[in-house]
Amino acid sequence: MPAGRPKGAKTNKIWADALRKAALDFETGTKTRRIELAAKSVVRKLIEGEMTAVREFGDRIDGKVPQALTDAAGGPITVKIVA
Repeated sequence: MPAGRPKGAKTNKIWADALRKAALDFETGTKTRRIELAAKSVVRKLIEGEMTAVREFGDRIDGKVPQALTDAAGGPITVKIVA
């Protein structure tokens, strides 16, 4: 069982939803909450081609790319279960 916050936890969903909303209504001038303003800022930087914004957007919309775990030699980590 993986440790940490479950995938799709509420806090991630709120931010992902704000990013989606910002992407969809980027041109509107409606009153928004601060988190939506932050999301619009990310979308604005994404459109300008800033790579950190591209990565943030992708991580929240598509999920982070799984990171392979390796030992010091670069090989796969093996776990030996002793009962």
